Amino acid sequence: MKEKAGGPCDMQQPAGACVVRIEIVRGKATVCSEPQPESAPVCMNVGLDLTSQKDGYMSRKVLLAPGQCRTIGANLASAAQASCDAYAARPAVAANDP
Repeated sequence: MKEKAGGPCDMQQPAGACVVRIEIVRGKATVCSEPQPESAPVCMNVGLDLTSQKDGYMSRKVLLAPGQCRTIGANLASAAQASCDAYAARPAVAANDP
């Protein structure tokens, strides 16, 4: 399977619920998109408020495909969701499709 040009997310189509899980382990935050049974899988553009022991407060945006997790930061003391926008996920296409 390969993704269509532009990646797995259709940023022109807002859709679905936007729920993420954030965990801090050894100073790094892992942000995961959480599937919602009542809606189709969605991509999430998540705004995060981060507090680093070294750099203080910072904000960051992370784009997550459906079911994806990303690890960010170093020496983080806290991480919280500041905003979240959900977008339609593009269906995957077979490698031999045009």
